[in-house]
Amino acid sequence: KLLQANNDLEIIFKEMPILGESSILTSKAALAVNMIDSSKYLDFHNAMITFNGNKTAEAIFDLASKIGIDISKMKSLINDNSIDDAIQENLKIAADLKIRGTPAYIIGNELVSGASSYEVMQQMVDNARQSNTIDTSINISSDQPVDTVNSKPINGESKEEELLEEKTEKPSENSSIND
Repeated sequence: KLLQANNDLEIIFKEMPILGESSILTSKAALAVNMIDSSKYLDFHNAMITFNGNKTAEAIFDLASKIGIDISKMKSLINDNSIDDAIQENLKIAADLKIRGTPAYIIGNELVSGASSYEVMQQMVDNARQSNTIDTSINISSDQPVDTVNSKPINGESKEEELLEEKTEKPSENSSIND
């Protein structure tokens, strides 16, 4: 609903496995799906969110197969170092931002942990627009449902690194400790 009302917003999914081994495998599988065919990431994400069984390797590969993913490619990518690196980077970003669970959202410069109502999130978007701080929304997501209409998954470097740099900006040469 938020994206329908604000078609210029972008949701960036960051896989953040927090629930143990099945969560790690699910995150690795999601990143592999994104690498194979990013247009199917959202379908896979939603399939995993709505899946009610145990998230075993067999179940994950079955769901991926149903959306048209080449399972042999997926299996080889799951063990690729770049996927492990992406997950570690996502966990580092979450730790730096003091995100301890999912879902988590950054709208403008505000962090929201946990599920929020449409009204609360729309007010945050409005506030960010008024203060000119809205340039992206980030969803750190692993196992929680989110509104995904018109969303666009990405991996690798993006705006959250810029946000981290803003939050940890070093003092200028002309400033003193007491400034």
